[in-house]
Amino acid sequence: MTNVRYTDAQRLKALEVFDRTQSATKTVRELGYPGRWTLHRWIKKRDEPPAAPIRHTT
Repeated sequence: MTNVRYTDAQRLKALEVFDRTQSATKTVRELGYPGRWTLHRWIKKRDEPPAAPIRHTT
């Protein structure tokens, strides 16, 4: 297995196709990338609320 790096444009395209098809399997079949589990991680990350900033106290 290799570590494949995807561009932001590729990630955006995959998420757009997923939003249209509502299926990770169909998205991967249509685009030929990424793996289903990679796509699931992207979806989860996109749907997470932004993390609160870390406040440093002195």
